[in-house]
Amino acid sequence: MKQYVVDLGLLARNTQILVEKAGSAAVYGVVKGNGYGLGLLPMAQTLRESGVTRFAVADPSEATALRQGGFTREEILMLRETRLETELRELMAAGAVLCVGSTETAGMIAALAPEYRFPYPCHVKIDTGMGRYGFLPGQIEDMAAVWRNPALEVQGTFTHFHSAFNNDAATRAQFAQFQQVLEQLRKRGLDPGIRHCCNSSAFLKYPEMHLDAVRLGSSLLGRLSFGGDFGLSPIGWCEAQVEVVRKIPRGHSVGYCADWTAKRDTTIAVFSVGHFQGLSAPSRLDPASFRECVISVLATIKSYFIRRPVYVTIGGRRVPIVGNIGMVQSIADVTDISCQVGDTVRIELRPLDVKDMERVYRKS
Repeated sequence: MKQYVVDLGLLARNTQILVEKAGSAAVYGVVKGNGYGLGLLPMAQTLRESGVTRFAVADPSEATALRQGGFTREEILMLRETRLETELRELMAAGAVLCVGSTETAGMIAALAPEYRFPYPCHVKIDTGMGRYGFLPGQIEDMAAVWRNPALEVQGTFTHFHSAFNNDAATRAQFAQFQQVLEQLRKRGLDPGIRHCCNSSAFLKYPEMHLDAVRLGSSLLGRLSFGGDFGLSPIGWCEAQVEVVRKIPRGHSVGYCADWTAKRDTTIAVFSVGHFQGLSAPSRLDPASFRECVISVLATIKSYFIRRPVYVTIGGRRVPIVGNIGMVQSIADVTDISCQVGDTVRIELRPLDVKDMERVYRKS
């Protein structure tokens, strides 16, 4: 038996810490990717109970699920631009605030608006370097046309930082460019509405960039892509059971390739969590970041020569996994602790990496 445990009490505490840090800035709870793997509705419900009333999604199905799940009055912001009519119709049927990053998208939404809501609410996306969606900073007149379109109601303007977790100069350059665009819009008598640019990394590192609203996702989970003590607790862990306890003699090998050999008579515990379930899954790095890719490659090479143990917790004690982690099984050295069949094994896994196990919810 194995399951992924989500402590909604810890999630609520993280949310309260972050809302307090946001001060006067509104908080958009980003619940994309099935709530970062926690479960869309349980995550959103906990955020709402903690005072968050604005949500951000990346897929029409997420907006629909929120509405069907009882989020009938909360604002739902679609973070990405789409020119697929089927997606636009699903989003508009759900009453989601749409992302406009081009003249073409603006025209499609304007044409559909009379069927849903007129004028239709949207946020204008500015592409300051992420490259996926948005008006380029020099397209001021094209942006202005969105404000002047009677079928559209611009409620906000935003951009997306690509490297706030590790590139100070690039982040500040993007912010300066965004501010310049906002100033150009104001000079034309256009109100940018709610201004937002901070994701979790930028929110915690650059308080001067909070503006009117912030978009928080990974920080709610207490799982950040940079160091720092912000008082947040990591959300989510796996629980499995010890299935076999056995003794092996000194010199006996364990696992594929026989890379580990017992240096003493050893007691081992076997449990059914491996690579397939997400144990020791590789970190997901931005493929556009050359520096991070180099670090990842060097770390992989180093791991062949210096093997750092992966630890699990059994009976409140940390114990190392020995041998290579298998596809669906792993082995821990429990020589120095009391361990029996049926004991709980706690394994730290990121929710987005988890597969093949039920999620269970608790409140601490």
